[in-house]
Amino acid sequence: MSARISSLAHCAFVVTSLFVVCSTKAIAQAVDPPVPPAGTVQPHVTPVASPPDIKIGADITPIAITAAEAGRIALQKSPALRLARASLLGAHGNTIAVNSGLLPAIGLSASALLTDPIRGSGSTSNSSTNSARSSSNGSVLGSLSGSLSLTQLLFDFGHTVALVRQAAALETAASHGLSRAQQDVVYQTSAAYYLFSQNTGLVTVQEANVKDRQAQLDLARARLEAGPGEPADLLAAQTNLAEAIQQLVLARNAALAARISLALTMGIDARTPIACTASLDNDPPVDFAAIYAKAYTARPDLLQSLQQLRAAGYELKAAQTNNSPSIGLVGSFNTAASSDSSTSQSAVIGIGLTWAIFDGYYSRGRRISAQADLDIANANLAQLQLSIGSDVATAWTALEFARQRVPITQSEVKNAAESLRIASGRFKAGAGPFLAVTDAEASLVTAQQAVVTATTAVYTAQAALRHAAGDSK
Repeated sequence: MSARISSLAHCAFVVTSLFVVCSTKAIAQAVDPPVPPAGTVQPHVTPVASPPDIKIGADITPIAITAAEAGRIALQKSPALRLARASLLGAHGNTIAVNSGLLPAIGLSASALLTDPIRGSGSTSNSSTNSARSSSNGSVLGSLSGSLSLTQLLFDFGHTVALVRQAAALETAASHGLSRAQQDVVYQTSAAYYLFSQNTGLVTVQEANVKDRQAQLDLARARLEAGPGEPADLLAAQTNLAEAIQQLVLARNAALAARISLALTMGIDARTPIACTASLDNDPPVDFAAIYAKAYTARPDLLQSLQQLRAAGYELKAAQTNNSPSIGLVGSFNTAASSDSSTSQSAVIGIGLTWAIFDGYYSRGRRISAQADLDIANANLAQLQLSIGSDVATAWTALEFARQRVPITQSEVKNAAESLRIASGRFKAGAGPFLAVTDAEASLVTAQQAVVTATTAVYTAQAALRHAAGDSK
């Protein structure tokens, strides 16, 4: 009996041991599955197709234009200049209206009076007289009169002259304002143009990246099929290709948005096919002191502020003489004809005096307001002079920094390309990991993007410097 129990216990121990061993092995495989030999596993890879470029409007070959040509189109089409032109036209009309105060004023008036006598009781003689003078419809021609008047300002203590000079100064200021608005449009168009050029260059970089990633995927697949490759390399290559395609889509979208923004700045239809020129002209270096001095003589907004200051001075002078006496020449010629064929004429010429002795403190209020306008104009001019120096210095610094970055980024591209060549060669020979190839490709793309950004930053900074200096180019 005891031997049988011992045999059963031994069998139970064997079964339990086998169960524990199998469970432990299953758990180990679930946590850390075994790696099959190279070349025996083909991973399931989902291909990603490169999407086509997005088109707006008709599929027409884009017309390549330069930044200068884009600026000239903007000067003709941009709605932003209409406001400045309207302001100049309004200022010109105001100058004409105010200047009329110095010119003679001629007036003409005429009247014809018809009378119809009321018939009723009265003497026979009156009735017969009225009957004789009446026309067929009973109306009687009473009288005709006309008057021609002439007035000419002679002296008003310079009040009207000050108003005319103020209006002329404001018209000149509006003219400089139009020039500044034109420069702003050209600068904004240039900035939008260079942004579009930069995004177009980034699209080119991403397209090259997609081609490189596709070549790396083909290489990883070939090595896996030949035997020495790893399935993880193939999956990594496919993931990198998908990421490159996604970045290409984003770059194309940014380029399209920049093109639409450029068309808006130029004042043309967003569907207009536009492309940047293959090469961009680089301005030669300029002397900082010379361009700094030029800004204080050529900036239209500075000239506009100076004219506004002159206008404020004339406004104050006009306000100070607002209630001064006004002396003028007055003349008139009058003629009248009555129904009894009698005619009378008269001519009058003389000197007239007008003087508002008390105007309810209106002139005092005008003087206070004009003095405040003069103070504001002085403050605006001082602030603008400081801003001009800051604008030139900032644009100059940005230009020098951008120019220094270009050769650095170009050397980075050469180094990254060499690193990619070495890493790709080692991977093909089986002496290097695939991760080194992917890292080298990422570094190359980053360096190429930096070159595109740094190059366009030079052109943008040059446009900003021209704008800060008041250059109309």
